[in-house]
Amino acid sequence: MIDKVNKGINNMDIDRFKKFIKELKDSFIFSKDIIEDAIKKELEYGHIISFEDIMQEINRTEEKVINYKEKRKFEQKIAIIYKGVPEITLNTIITSIYYNDRIYLYSESYDVIESAIIELVNKVLENLNIKEKPIIFKENTIEDLIYNQKLFDEIIYIGDYFEYNNVKYYVSENITYNPYGFIKVYINKINYKEEYKELMKCSYKRNISIEYYEDINDFIQNVKDTDDIVIYENKNITEEILGKINPRKLYTHEEFINNYKFSYL
Repeated sequence: MIDKVNKGINNMDIDRFKKFIKELKDSFIFSKDIIEDAIKKELEYGHIISFEDIMQEINRTEEKVINYKEKRKFEQKIAIIYKGVPEITLNTIITSIYYNDRIYLYSESYDVIESAIIELVNKVLENLNIKEKPIIFKENTIEDLIYNQKLFDEIIYIGDYFEYNNVKYYVSENITYNPYGFIKVYINKINYKEEYKELMKCSYKRNISIEYYEDINDFIQNVKDTDDIVIYENKNITEEILGKINPRKLYTHEEFINNYKFSYL
């Protein structure tokens, strides 16, 4: 494994990172009532969040950072454009803390839970004497990002491809697209009735947008190389479809239901 000692301003080696994570978990548990209140307010907007999922995301991101073996730059200035879902908020913030990134969050919604998460994280950083906070600048308008785009090392758009292209039109600097939260599915809803029910449940619970196709030619014509997809067909037809498209990633049903997760790394 590559020696991952952060030589940046906060000297965030693995041991100090683990200490931060422990403090963060303790803080979230201690402040569970605050988080639950934010979750209830988000539910008014149709946003389904659970405290358990938040804690699981902290654990998952901790493990991802500790076990990450590839080289990666430190102290980057990165803009994130996304829906605002807590999974992405936590993943980007926790990862940025290890790598001393400065994160500018341009979220479309989830303002209540996002603000609660940022406040708790900043309190932990303050308690640990991490004076130069790697996060978090919560921004409100894409116009501001467009105006300041030259300040960023990277701009990441997470979400709908159509909206990404709208932003890309105005952003001349380096912008990366991540389709997380938007997936295309080829499925016969009658033949795969139970799988379809699971997809619907997963989409609702995790705020994932699924674009369903029942016509094979329509599916082939609409899949781009930036798309994540699931195909519900036998092996021969699946291979035939894959011979005509080049998606970013193909998931099986089980992979999508159980392992479809966002990662900032």
